[in-house]
Amino acid sequence: RLPMVTEIEVEVTARNGDAAVRTIPSGPDGRPTLGVRELTFVRSYYNNAPPALGEHLAVLLDAATQLRSLCFTDSLLGSDACLAAIPHPDLLHTLRFGDIAVAPDAMAKHVTRFRNLRDLYLHSAAISAALVLEPLTRACPRLRAASFGSPESDGVSFTIDIGGKEVRWSRPNPMSDIWTRQTALAERWMAAAGLAPAT
Repeated sequence: RLPMVTEIEVEVTARNGDAAVRTIPSGPDGRPTLGVRELTFVRSYYNNAPPALGEHLAVLLDAATQLRSLCFTDSLLGSDACLAAIPHPDLLHTLRFGDIAVAPDAMAKHVTRFRNLRDLYLHSAAISAALVLEPLTRACPRLRAASFGSPESDGVSFTIDIGGKEVRWSRPNPMSDIWTRQTALAERWMAAAGLAPAT
């Protein structure tokens, strides 16, 4: 007997997307179920194959009832319908998008239903940190890292007021795309390492 597959990377086209949907195994309740925890959709460029249809991806995501990590490598793969199809948004911890056609601030609004999200990666053009981090900080209290292009003028630190409590985000330098939420543990580590917190 083979162990349960927990991580899958799928090179998706319209043709194999349809095949994948037809081969989803049924769970004990007769509902199509994939036990994967990590799922990556990769667009196939072989022979200029057309990308998978959004409905195929939505069916695959709907069947992934244990999903913790999701990655779309191409904007043609991820869509609002795909994100809406995830049956247990509270389980998702990591969400990655390659090139996305949707603006990061608009994407942040869709991502807010993933309340336990810890890491978010948006490959994007520069956008104000406030437009992305504010709605995410309010909706995703466990979010610790957000990666997206933001202008150097945003500086290296950003503070958001959440019900009278300040939440601080920082990045190593003005050219970095990675924003990290400051926690007491991170501040203790920086102090122990002799590093000054970003201001």
